[in-house]
Amino acid sequence: MLEQIQRAFREERPETQCKYGVTDAGDPWTAFHDAANGSPVAKIARIGAFYFLIWADETFVRATSLSRFLDAVRHGRAHAA
Repeated sequence: MLEQIQRAFREERPETQCKYGVTDAGDPWTAFHDAANGSPVAKIARIGAFYFLIWADETFVRATSLSRFLDAVRHGRAHAA
């Protein structure tokens, strides 16, 4: 699912790259940033039973499934809140 989300970001912002990692507590995260200038676009983190898609302006979407984030990226934040 993360690959599909990354593809959707690239469709919206062709110069988007991502990094993956794990917190000290073992929770996975993915950060998307603008490849040209390094500015953040969004990040995805799992905290407990929930996933969070956090935009660069600190607005976020909470979900129990990553598939909701695919819709958020494709259709904009207004459709994902």
